[in-house]
Amino acid sequence: MVNEIGTTALPERLEPEVETRADAVVLRVRRDGRTVLDGVRLGIRVGGVDLDVGSVLLRSRRRDVTGEWTAWSGKATGTHRYAHRETVHELRHASGLEWQIHVRAGADGVAVRYVLARLEGHGRLDADRTRLTFDADARVWALDYQTWYETPRFGADVAS
Repeated sequence: MVNEIGTTALPERLEPEVETRADAVVLRVRRDGRTVLDGVRLGIRVGGVDLDVGSVLLRSRRRDVTGEWTAWSGKATGTHRYAHRETVHELRHASGLEWQIHVRAGADGVAVRYVLARLEGHGRLDADRTRLTFDADARVWALDYQTWYETPRFGADVAS
C-alpha cells in the first residue's frame, strides 16, 4: 500500500491477538472486526519441553516494519514496498525458559516466528506444535510439491 507521498502505509485491517492459557497459547485473527481465524495453537517443543503448555506472558511490544526490496528477474521484477505491524510476545515457561512469539500482520496475511533469544549452550527443537483448524466448509489454495514456487495453485475444500 503506497500513499500519495510515496511512503508505505501500514495495514489496519488484520488484527492478530495472542492469548496465553494454562494449557495452550492461542492466536486469533480479525479482519475489519470479524474473526477470520480462531483457535490457532502456537508453540514448539524444545529439549522435550512443550513451551506452549504452562507459559505466562511477560510483556508484548509492537513496532512497525517498512522497507523495500528489488527483484531483478522473474515475473515481478522491480522494486516492491512492504509494511507490516509486528508484535513480539515474550513468555516464560514454568521451567524458567524464556521464549518469544513474533507475529507480523501485513496487508494480505499473518506470519508467526518462534524465538529462543536467551537459550544458552545447545538446544534441540523436537517439534513445531502449531495447529490450524478450519471450518468444514473452508477452502484452501495449495500447490503440489515443487522445487520452485511459481506454479499454479488449485482450490480444494477442507472437507474433501
